[in-house]
Amino acid sequence: MRGAVYYGVDDVRLEDIEEPIPGPGQVKIKVAFNGLCGTDLHEIFDAQRAVPASPHPLTGVQAPVVLGHEIAGTVTGVGAGVEGSMVGKLVAVEPILGCGSCAWCSSGHVNLCDRLAFHGLSTGGGGLAEYTVVPQSMLHVAPPGLTPQEVAVAEPLAVAWHAVERSGVAGGQTAAVLGAGAIGIGISLVLRSRGIKAVVVEPSPSRRRLVEGLGATVLDPSSGDAVDRLLELTSGAGVDVCFETSAAVASYEVAVSSTAKHGVVMLLASPRLPLPPVLGKALARELEIRTSYAYHGDFPAVLDALSRALIPLDGWVTTAGLSSLHQVLADMRAGSRAKVLIDPSY
Repeated sequence: MRGAVYYGVDDVRLEDIEEPIPGPGQVKIKVAFNGLCGTDLHEIFDAQRAVPASPHPLTGVQAPVVLGHEIAGTVTGVGAGVEGSMVGKLVAVEPILGCGSCAWCSSGHVNLCDRLAFHGLSTGGGGLAEYTVVPQSMLHVAPPGLTPQEVAVAEPLAVAWHAVERSGVAGGQTAAVLGAGAIGIGISLVLRSRGIKAVVVEPSPSRRRLVEGLGATVLDPSSGDAVDRLLELTSGAGVDVCFETSAAVASYEVAVSSTAKHGVVMLLASPRLPLPPVLGKALARELEIRTSYAYHGDFPAVLDALSRALIPLDGWVTTAGLSSLHQVLADMRAGSRAKVLIDPSY
């Protein structure tokens, strides 16, 4: 079978690789779609951070690995200890693996495990291949009527859902989303599904057009002071909750300066540089700065929302074949495409 194998920065190869066999407690999935995300882009173009250069402490895996952690597919085989009735089911993969014994794993917060591994980054054969094998515990069976494309966006939407949950934002409050990548778009759609319309701040014209087409109010930070404009929209008070999704220093400045006193700043993006001194400004405003990392327990709610058509895919999700992976990655890096789902069959 074919797969996208990551060897290091600027070195991802489409190769013929061995088809995996499920072991005890595992299932084999024929991948319908695997989404690409910012983590993949940073890993490929910027620096090797999530793919281990030396054996991972939990899995023992290190580069080269088959990438891909946003997976939807059909179960085609099971290992010992897994019920055969799973075969034929459309599933989403929740791609995190904890040690299972620490206090965080025991309390259900697997995403905070100190030895956390991600399928398709630090567990080996990910979803950018025709088949992948995962533990049964990672599976979420799709509700009836969902398409593989909808199931494939469950992972990034779970990131967005988790962040909205952690923010505590409620109906009647105001919100801003800084950055209109896939996660920023997901947050704006999750907020809208709860009756909260957010203002999205995005410098890219193509992304602004995309988000505006989804019904969001957008601001171009390059056309004026984004802080002043957000304050104007909130009668000078500032937004109640601001979601920062880009990890850019200028975006931190906007987040801190445009959030109301006693408001909440949600930081989602992993910083590529040390956090800037601007966050010290939060002290004088008594801002509550929270962070959000991955998800835990959010997949069922996301799949239910998708099944009730509360979160649309039209306008921001597109598909492509594995053979065009390198061009798609270049397009995403340039900001010309939002969420792209890769079909490994062509």
